[in-house]
Amino acid sequence: MPAVLTDLAHSASESGGYDYGAAWNSLYDGSNEGRLSNLEVTLVLTGAALVAPLAVRNIAASAARPWLLAAGLGAGAVALGATKFPDAVPDDDWGRTSVLRQ
Repeated sequence: MPAVLTDLAHSASESGGYDYGAAWNSLYDGSNEGRLSNLEVTLVLTGAALVAPLAVRNIAASAARPWLLAAGLGAGAVALGATKFPDAVPDDDWGRTSVLRQ
């Protein structure tokens, strides 16, 4: 999460520094890029919150262990996948190409 916010802060800054306020606001601006970044940040935090109780011996030995692991790792996998989703539609003729050209 800090890496995502720092990358957004660096790209949002106009002076070459880091603008964390603009980075945080870009998560909620309604654009596809903002939604994907928000999804990534939220799911990373959710995954960490689900896996963190496993550090306690009683919880790690309980029946909740597989469910917490599965939910935490699932949230992390979706957050990692959110970095690869395209945030814009390709060009207009992206579906009109052919492998065989004459």
